[in-house]
Amino acid sequence: MTKPLPAASFLLIFFTSFAAQAPCPTIRVDGPSVPFHSGEITSISADLDGQYSTAVRYAWTVYNATIVDGQGTAVVRVRVGDGDGGMHLTASVDVSGLPGGCPKDQSVTVVFDPAQEAFKLDEYGSTSFNAEKARIDLILPKAIEHQYGMLYIIKYAPANPASTDRNEKVGAYIRKKAPGIFFKISAIDSKVVDTRIFLVPPGAACPIY
Repeated sequence: MTKPLPAASFLLIFFTSFAAQAPCPTIRVDGPSVPFHSGEITSISADLDGQYSTAVRYAWTVYNATIVDGQGTAVVRVRVGDGDGGMHLTASVDVSGLPGGCPKDQSVTVVFDPAQEAFKLDEYGSTSFNAEKARIDLILPKAIEHQYGMLYIIKYAPANPASTDRNEKVGAYIRKKAPGIFFKISAIDSKVVDTRIFLVPPGAACPIY
């Protein structure tokens, strides 16, 4: 005769049979929330929603862009392509360390705008150094506002030591007033003295002189 199992055994069998497996975490990949242009650097992020191990790793691949940093993490920064592959980029992430059988990859495709063009901030002829510094003071805030752009200065003047000295003084003044700004001074041998200052956004071509 079979002896009945204790009540505790039925409880053990019940909880063992009906223990639910934790649902798989969902993966969401988000692109930038603001417009961006070819040649610029932007961020792509992955977000996991649900239960998962803290030891996950993110492997990114991108199309029509180049990874700048962040490979292996949830946020990657990429430099957008030049548009040869179309005006869009695709970022895909493969997440390792998730529970077995759970989806581990996701991607996003975002559209970007063509590269911006360089635009002129100022132009002036022969002037004193003090007057030139005053004009530079007026344009530096615009250059700082576009922190990833380049201030491009074309100096037309006769090729002589005085012109070289003047250009060096201009460069030193910019470094002093705006240490973090990226700028370039191109000296062009010319009988006519003229200075043209441009702001060149990321990905844009420098003006041809």
